[in-house]
Parts: sequence; structure tokens; C-alpha cells
Amino acid sequence: MYKISSREYCTGFYFGHPRDDAQIYYDGGYKRDWSVMAEVLYSENGRTVCRQRNRFFEGEKLEVLQRGVEPYEITVTDLRDENGEKIDKAPHPMMTVSFECDRDIPADALLRKAV
Repeated sequence: MYKISSREYCTGFYFGHPRDDAQIYYDGGYKRDWSVMAEVLYSENGRTVCRQRNRFFEGEKLEVLQRGVEPYEITVTDLRDENGEKIDKAPHPMMTVSFECDRDIPADALLRKAV
């Protein structure tokens, strides 16, 4: 629960009438400890194909989020662009990239990284 993007919480009226300092006025921004790096499109022949959301690099460790499975870590190896050319990073949002992976990751799984 704490790994998702959210604003800071308060108890509100849960314990009765809130004190004057119950409302959180400072900052007001989102707290994010993780960023979604890519959405998996499919896996086949030992490669995972995904649509990039945020920049990531060859050799980087990412966490896989998929339905019904505890999150697990993978390392991005042999990163390639949509033409099969080897690249050292996925620099552009919505870019289609692929990398070697020893597990089949289902479509719609998310790849995230601690920030």
C-alpha cells in the first residue's frame, strides 16, 4: 500500500472532531517512492516486449507487478529497440523496447523502480 503514489493521510473525523492541525496544508503534493517504468505488451522466446513510460537503462533492476503474484525483481539485459538494435537505455516515453528475461511476464504487468 505504501508503494503507490498518494498524498499524505490524516485521521479526519475517525477519532471525533479533528483538531485545528488535522488538515495537512503544507506541501500538498504527492508522495512517490516508486515510478512505473514500462507496461508489458507480451513475452515470447525469452524476451519481454514493453512500452516504456519512464527512462530506464540496461543492467537496471526493476520490480514486476502482475495479478496474483507477489512482486519480484528482474534485471534488464540485452535491451533492444523496436527494430532489434541494441540500446543502452530506453529514453523516450511510449517507445517499444524488448529485453531478455528468464520468466514470461504477462501482458499488462507493470515494471516499476524505486525513486
